[in-house]
Amino acid sequence: MILMAFEDDTARMKFERIYLQYHRAVLERALTLLRNHHDAEDAAQETWYAVSKNLHLFSEEDPQTLKATILKIVKYKAIDLFRKRSLQDGMTVEQETADYEMTVDDTVLSAICEKESVEKIVSCMREMDERYIDILRLYYLQGNTTREIARLLSLNVKTVETRLARGRALLCQALTKQGFGKASR
Repeated sequence: MILMAFEDDTARMKFERIYLQYHRAVLERALTLLRNHHDAEDAAQETWYAVSKNLHLFSEEDPQTLKATILKIVKYKAIDLFRKRSLQDGMTVEQETADYEMTVDDTVLSAICEKESVEKIVSCMREMDERYIDILRLYYLQGNTTREIARLLSLNVKTVETRLARGRALLCQALTKQGFGKASR
């Protein structure tokens, strides 16, 4: 259905290449966040629709940035869908926040990353322990999942999740000391 929306073959082929390259990662990220296959498929579909509508903004020249951008889109689509479902199920905002505290932290940290503060974040990261730097870089800047990071670094997934949580906490502390994130929280 999305492919029929393209008027020219060049755009259609570009979308097909991007889709074939990243469709599994998109679905996996949505499934990780939503923990429900049907909801994950909905979030993935919304992601690909958004990509198709803004295809002119995507460059295939930098695959890491492309993947990170697409995975951010799916994350935000999954969060939107989760919130919508939570409200339909009568879940309170407090319950939603408690259930997805890690996702909320990720959203805040991602928003800070997107606001011209990358240099300061990188400078804070340089002062951190190497084991946290690698995981934060792979997760936030390159858009890898914890499973992908575990495979890349030959670590247990739980170890990656623990280091990510600790690294995130340390990074948030360092950013707060430098005056970041106060307005966005």
